[in-house]
Amino acid sequence: MHAKDLIIHNVKLLNDANAIIEDFVEHTYHNEMLQINLENEVKQKKIVLSITFTGTLDKKIVGFYASSLKIGGSMVASKFQPTYARQAFPCFDEPDFKATYDITLVKPVSYVALSNMNVSYTIFI
Repeated sequence: MHAKDLIIHNVKLLNDANAIIEDFVEHTYHNEMLQINLENEVKQKKIVLSITFTGTLDKKIVGFYASSLKIGGSMVASKFQPTYARQAFPCFDEPDFKATYDITLVKPVSYVALSNMNVSYTIFI
């Protein structure tokens, strides 16, 4: 799995009831690759890989980045093609392995959120 400039805090494997199957004690992060080593063979057919990580917003205009607006103010945006998604989150970041994902966005009412995909649902809090 690819990852670049991310701090990996925790890696867990969960079953479909969200119970921990395995807390990984060993993972390596080298040459933009995150390797997760299992202690035991996984027998469940449906599992969830949960990775807790931290990244940074910078101004490189790739991955998930911060930018300023010509009219003043700032924004965050993403550029994941061709292989910049690995700078935003751990993933299989090769054209043949592209996957879909869900995003949850929490923002103040005064902010505007734009996307090139449809909104699944909105909750006002």
